[in-house]
Amino acid sequence: MSDTASTPVRSRRAFIEYFASIGLGSTLLPGILWGQAAQGAEITTESVANAAELAGLEFDDDERAMMVAGLTQQEKQLVTLHGIALTNDVVPAVHFNPVLPGITKQWAGTAHLQYWTGYQWNEGAHISTAKLRPGDLVFFAYDTSRPSTIHHVGMFIGNGEMVEAPYTGADVRISTFGRSDYIGAVRPYQR
Repeated sequence: MSDTASTPVRSRRAFIEYFASIGLGSTLLPGILWGQAAQGAEITTESVANAAELAGLEFDDDERAMMVAGLTQQEKQLVTLHGIALTNDVVPAVHFNPVLPGITKQWAGTAHLQYWTGYQWNEGAHISTAKLRPGDLVFFAYDTSRPSTIHHVGMFIGNGEMVEAPYTGADVRISTFGRSDYIGAVRPYQR
């Protein structure tokens, strides 16, 4: 990738996300290339070919060129994004509303929650898994004995399932919430 700024703007999350978007997120390729990029190496079609060989993958010249072009475009977008000056009075762009489309306020009530999962953990009554109802928030943490390590939240929809946005840029999906990093659930306060 060519440097468009004196210090390249690289985001590991965006880098891995790019490879996930082209169906290679679960392979070794993005990790190998990220290791090279993090050390300042330029990502070229040759470095993609070498990384692909290490990962046990094969791509033709056009596919390698597409990957390099996609990563270069992504880096330019990050440089542009990081060049936008934001003052502290800019409100975050995300406002979470746990009321699913089609569910009436009379059933679910209305809850306005902070955008960060750590705050949402404290914006309702903590409930046991046995008492979960659709619309309750389910939380996940790196250390399930420490709420300060919460990193993810989903909305329970019943039958052991939740609605979640698994990571930035991914489509919202339905998945099971019975994971090893499950820390607990909250029923948001009605306002």
